[in-house]
Amino acid sequence: MATVHESTKPGRPADARQSLPDGAVLACFAALGMATLAYDLAIGLPLRIADHNWLGMDFVNMWFGARLAWAGDLATLFDWPRYMAYVRGIAGPDYPLHNWSYPPHVLLFVWPLARLDYGPALLLWNGLGYLAYALALRTLFAARAIRPSPMRFALAFVAPGAIANIVFGHVGLFVTALFAAGMAWRDRRPWLAGLMFGLMTMKPHLGAVVPILLLAERRWTVIVSAGLSTAVLVAITSAVFGWSVFPDYLRQVGPVQTAILMTEVGLEHLSPTWFAGIRTWNLAPEWGWPVLAVTAPLGILAVVLAVRRDLPPVRRDLVIALAAFMVTPYAFLYDLALTVPFLAVYLGLASTSRARTLAVLALLSPLLPPVTTHLPIPLTPIILTAMLVEALFGEALSDAAAGADTPAGSDQRVRA
Repeated sequence: MATVHESTKPGRPADARQSLPDGAVLACFAALGMATLAYDLAIGLPLRIADHNWLGMDFVNMWFGARLAWAGDLATLFDWPRYMAYVRGIAGPDYPLHNWSYPPHVLLFVWPLARLDYGPALLLWNGLGYLAYALALRTLFAARAIRPSPMRFALAFVAPGAIANIVFGHVGLFVTALFAAGMAWRDRRPWLAGLMFGLMTMKPHLGAVVPILLLAERRWTVIVSAGLSTAVLVAITSAVFGWSVFPDYLRQVGPVQTAILMTEVGLEHLSPTWFAGIRTWNLAPEWGWPVLAVTAPLGILAVVLAVRRDLPPVRRDLVIALAAFMVTPYAFLYDLALTVPFLAVYLGLASTSRARTLAVLALLSPLLPPVTTHLPIPLTPIILTAMLVEALFGEALSDAAAGADTPAGSDQRVRA
């Protein structure tokens, strides 16, 4: 049977789906991203830890964690009161509350930062993050047979989700790089893909749907590789920092994270999850669990349907990235970097105005907190869920919308 690409329609050039977003769209993203970064640089320089500004606010934990790991004092790192006493002893008595939340094997990769002052360490961290991100983008584009043009890179680089990680000094660019590389390599380099997913356990909640995907696709080699990689990381970390490091982490850090998840009211507008989003309706945090009991199975179902419906790789990748935020109760706006490479690719290939509009809104969602703070609706989870539905069923929705105006037998499209 003859085939053409799924987005080809009568009267539409066959290569139109390859067009990049309009220059105006890219210029808008560049202006918003650069304005955000410029503002934070203006209020955040010089890079001094005692200035209590947003610039590098999340990197603070990595830097202090590296220093404590270098000193062999993980007992202080895992004990929240002792940790805050240590932080405030260096950064000042009024320094905002912070807590260590990352699994111990993260320390294997960040401990060299202890040998640098805070400012140079943050600059190195962000630079390496963007380098890893760029390499992963090239890998993803090559795997999906997409031309790695400067405009595609520019869109992915200036998207608010990526810029947010520079502003906060978050680990999101590294996690996104691992996720994108793992998704790209799972077809032809399964052992490397498994290694990427194993390393991604530095933020395990963002990879919660990856095992579902691998099981649904029956990628046993990737699963074995990911399991072995994780086991090796745990073993090396335990050998370096002591065999009690993981039990101590679970015993001390776990309850603190749960308490923060359930009591930290006022930051729900910074979270893209339904678990936190429902607090905009003035519901108690406990209501997040029954909501998660609905959204998490729906996210898992979306992953399974993406495989069962044999979605094209670009759409399947995007479904997996978006489903992560249906399943996890805990995420913040900088974690949306996970979706940026896939949204950037999807936006360039989208054939309907609805798909393009949703992709743009999803890419802009990290900039919504100033708006959503004053709205009694979980706007970001709504946008991400709508984008998930579009990525999963967009072709069927387009067919249904066109059906009423299309004479029987006149549809010339053939699915790729």
